[in-house]
Amino acid sequence: GPEGRNFRLVDTAGMRRRAKVGGRANKDTFEHISVGSALRAMKRADVVCLVLDGMEKVTKQDYRLAELIQKEGRACVILVNKWDKATPVKGVQVQAGVRKCLRPISWARVLCISALREIGIDRILPAVQAARVEHSRRISTATLNLVVREAFSRNSVSAPSGRRGRIYYATQVAARPPTFLFFVNNIKGFMTDNTFSGFLDKQLRRSAGFEGSPIRFIWRASKNAPRHNKRGWSRLPSPAPFQEIVEQ
Repeated sequence: GPEGRNFRLVDTAGMRRRAKVGGRANKDTFEHISVGSALRAMKRADVVCLVLDGMEKVTKQDYRLAELIQKEGRACVILVNKWDKATPVKGVQVQAGVRKCLRPISWARVLCISALREIGIDRILPAVQAARVEHSRRISTATLNLVVREAFSRNSVSAPSGRRGRIYYATQVAARPPTFLFFVNNIKGFMTDNTFSGFLDKQLRRSAGFEGSPIRFIWRASKNAPRHNKRGWSRLPSPAPFQEIVEQ
């Protein structure tokens, strides 16, 4: 691999749509067993490469896999294969279209390739390595709070109820995937409304990166937040919540 790194590649079986395998597969069929093996491999992987057929539209099956990748917190690179046979469209348009159709992993990098003609194959492992680095990356508490303060100072983000969201303190509590803990004024609003999480996701990625990796948010009530004084931020009341988060 790039820079002399070693990679372990797991080639999983393709997951065909039910219409192509005669409806619902029996649990004892090879098709069912191979799909189960592929899903287990995905859950163990550091980075998942989701291969799409460039000759077809994004399917419900592709979307379900994207949802599972997001749910499992895996880093991801999307590969659009058969690029040489597809209708001539600019790569940027294809990337935007794929991200729009696969919203659960719109943060993933999209590469247009041709396995048959070996077009773009040399870009896959570098993209995988970059996604893995972002998936494992941590940023300092000071940097995180600076990003949050600047984002909210320039933009007023409110829930549909009209209540403005406020974040008093933030810190990263885990990696793989990057997980952030926020102390907020309206915990119910932050947990149930995607306005806040969507805004924070966009701001964090714009300021700190994390391309190819999902980001997770955890909300806590502001009464438990560290307090700021002349010496800086006080310590959290108890490390227990952090331990619970890491073990989840």
